[in-house]
Amino acid sequence: MKQYNPAPPFDAGSPEVAGAALVEQVKDLGKPILEASLAATRKTALAMGFDV
Repeated sequence: MKQYNPAPPFDAGSPEVAGAALVEQVKDLGKPILEASLAATRKTALAMGFDV
């Protein structure tokens, strides 16, 4: 996962600083995008003849 760790007053740019609850919320929000990306990658790999 990409991280952006800005200077104060924004203090949640890394998982360690953001806390477990916010990290889980962001993971849940990104899950559909990640799953769609992986599905598209698999489909492309199969079309190119790769065994996935």
